[in-house]
Amino acid sequence: MGREIFSLQTALHLWLEGAHAVRWRLDDSHVLWNRYMSIELEELAKRPTHEGIEKIKNKYLDRLQQPHATWSETSSAFSGFLSRYDEPRWEEMMAKSTKLAQAAKDIYAQREYYEDKVKMAKKSGDAEQLKAAIAQYQDFETRQAKTHNGIPQLLFAFYERALLLMPTDTGLWEDYITAVNTFLSDPKNNPQDATNLLDLIDRSVKHCPWSGALWSRYIIRAEIENLAFRHVEVIKHAATSSGQLDRN
Repeated sequence: MGREIFSLQTALHLWLEGAHAVRWRLDDSHVLWNRYMSIELEELAKRPTHEGIEKIKNKYLDRLQQPHATWSETSSAFSGFLSRYDEPRWEEMMAKSTKLAQAAKDIYAQREYYEDKVKMAKKSGDAEQLKAAIAQYQDFETRQAKTHNGIPQLLFAFYERALLLMPTDTGLWEDYITAVNTFLSDPKNNPQDATNLLDLIDRSVKHCPWSGALWSRYIIRAEIENLAFRHVEVIKHAATSSGQLDRN
């Protein structure tokens, strides 16, 4: 029934959309990307064409320019792909991929220490150790984002990952909101490169309904975005009717 309702192209598009959405998650973006690519390779094996080979080759080259934890495994998979479908150009293409990927490898190498610290803290089950590891990583990523060649998307992805581990940390939510707000305040930046700020604040109060600071940010942002008064009123009522604001 699923095959009748959803075409293969629909499924592939969804896998690709998911892989694109999590591409800045250094630790686990490969989970979706690898699954997507495995389907593409299965289809190519059934009917190899020059266009299909070139399409997948370019997707591998793009992926290898994206920093991620399993870069070596991706490079090895690309090598195997070339050996099967384009052996005469194997050496040329592998050299090209290594050269194109140097920046991505450097970006991950700079963060590997912090990635390992968070991974070890998660395994230990020690909440304080995890909090300290995340704080260290946050400090590094925040400083990096402020440099002339900083990548704000890595900072945003860091916050998304950190909040999965510490979803009720109001400080993390406030810092994330501030980072996105700062990014959006610069007209040179593309708003599509950041999460929707109003949606982000809405998520924050759902996780931390006792935080007056987050609720006030929600109301102020709603006014900045010129939401109708009735919508702002709904936010205010949600804050005061939850019974959580006086918790602390």
